Amino acid sequence: MYWPDINVIKEQRSVVVDGLTAVFFLNASHNELFLPVKKCLKQYIDFVGWESVPFYITDDGYADPTTPEVIDKILHERFHEEESGITLLGSDMSVSPFEFHYFGSPLPVERWPSYRNLLYCWLPKDLALLSGLERIVAFVKSIATQLPFSFAYCNPALLYHHNDIGEATSRAKRYPGVDVLSTGSVSMELGDRAAGVYWLSLLGTELARHLGGFVQLRTELPTPIIVEQFQDDKIIIQLGPEPEVGDVNRQTDFPLHRQLARILEPVLHMPIRNYFADRDGESDPQAMHEWHRRFL
Repeated sequence: MYWPDINVIKEQRSVVVDGLTAVFFLNASHNELFLPVKKCLKQYIDFVGWESVPFYITDDGYADPTTPEVIDKILHERFHEEESGITLLGSDMSVSPFEFHYFGSPLPVERWPSYRNLLYCWLPKDLALLSGLERIVAFVKSIATQLPFSFAYCNPALLYHHNDIGEATSRAKRYPGVDVLSTGSVSMELGDRAAGVYWLSLLGTELARHLGGFVQLRTELPTPIIVEQFQDDKIIIQLGPEPEVGDVNRQTDFPLHRQLARILEPVLHMPIRNYFADRDGESDPQAMHEWHRRFL
């Protein structure tokens, strides 16, 4: 499996690193999500260890040290607010491949009727490979069973924070199999659509039904694509036993991604808000449009 090492350094700190991301768009209000989020956070901590996420973001935007007692207190406080969230970080300086983030609001949001609440977690590539990809799939499924998601995915990614989005999106063009989605931006408008084509794509009940359900998808997506049903009518689609990062210089063709993209095309989301930029930070909406249709 080809998975390049990427670590973009600016001013002596990492601003873009390669890793694995698991993202869940949630069709439930903030006040319904305390226990699901608490369970998911515990599962993430059990998987990576407390030492991997030694900081959390305070209400003032600073990174303070985490302890189990502090995080339990913060969770209770923030779920008593109308809208709020929690972020745990692996570093208070550089982008780290360890991160857990949740933000929720009351749904529906009048201004954005297709708004979805958001939970994501990051894992370093080395941990994913050393743990075994089967264990990563099991971890994602376990998180998914706790959450009322409309769409979710897990995929190799270029991990970044918002100020350095151009550094990530400009580099992603060489590696079509990575994810650089601005999840916060897309969560405002996703609704019951699919955010993209990924190694693991998890379809919520409404999206799975719209695509014909398990039997039809299993028929339309041949081996080695794995299609499984879980929790009533939710579906997980896995594009082979390991993710394909690819490289345009190696002319990677992505046949499994293209097969899934054809099936998802009627429900594939095209972001309204541009989030692509070049390395100078200039907005690049054409590049974003091409990126979101790269497998069609």
